Amino acid sequence: MVWIVGCNNSIVTDFYLNIIESAIKIITTTNVLKADSIDSIKNSNKNDYYIVARIIDAVKLYLKGRQNIIFWVQGVEPEESYMRHKNVFKKVVLEILERFILTRAKFVFFVSNTMKKHYEIKYGINFNERHYIMPCFNTNIHKPAFFKKGKYKNNVFVYIGSLSVWQRFDKVVAFYKCIEEFGIFNSKLLVLTSERQKATDILKKSGIRNYEVSFVNNDELPNILSDAKYGFIIRDDVIVNHVATPTKISTYLSCGVIPIYSSCLKDFHRVSEGMRYKILYDTDSIQNVLSGLLREEINSMEIYEEYKNVFSTYYNVDYHIKNIIPCVKGLLKPE
Repeated sequence: MVWIVGCNNSIVTDFYLNIIESAIKIITTTNVLKADSIDSIKNSNKNDYYIVARIIDAVKLYLKGRQNIIFWVQGVEPEESYMRHKNVFKKVVLEILERFILTRAKFVFFVSNTMKKHYEIKYGINFNERHYIMPCFNTNIHKPAFFKKGKYKNNVFVYIGSLSVWQRFDKVVAFYKCIEEFGIFNSKLLVLTSERQKATDILKKSGIRNYEVSFVNNDELPNILSDAKYGFIIRDDVIVNHVATPTKISTYLSCGVIPIYSSCLKDFHRVSEGMRYKILYDTDSIQNVLSGLLREEINSMEIYEEYKNVFSTYYNVDYHIKNIIPCVKGLLKPE
């Protein structure tokens, strides 16, 4: 049997794990079972395979004699832990456990090539053929959103997400304030967050004139984003962001929203090298960025074709299923 551990934790996690599950079901008729946690696994044995996304879960399984582990590395846990808690001891312990699992895992899924290189350098591990790289994403392209009347005539800037410190909402607010002061016509900041009151308080204090704060479910996003022109995703230049592939980018692109992003998001920065419709946040000066926003002429069909190309491979479910199959075929032999 194959166990997928950590389901129902989030839409993103389930979307990612479902892709892996689909690939496995094509190459083998063995049962694929899902478990919310290690404790909810019943009647397993040492020959089963376990797909896990947390270091602690992987270690627990290994210590129970369950050594056929497929490890999905969502993020660099030791560094993320240190950012949250500033606890050096916890970081070191997580690094010991992380190295232990990465060395012994039968197969590893990374969310970016930068992440794989990070671990190769940090721990001196050569992953050879026992890895696959698939970014985090959770949507398909929504063509009608690109052709909504007035979409690219109005300057609606959107921010989606929480107000956690690492999301740098403060930088988004500061940047948008410059946009208003610069005089970009017909502009508005749309903030979609579950922390509506907190966001409203921040925006009131900022002095921004034209903004809206709301929150919608994932399935409502294409309709809302069909009116948006630009989307913010600003991050600090640290390793946690270097290796990340935020789903927010795929959400923006899927609806024709031009990303204003930080180059420290290295995988997307690489993927977007040949793209016209993007705005690099950390350019040489904010004046150049703002001037670019003013003079940008947008062709709906052109931007749709450009973003559709990204969704033909990088953010494509069928593409990844097809490429995962030969990678895991040697582990899970067809029955």
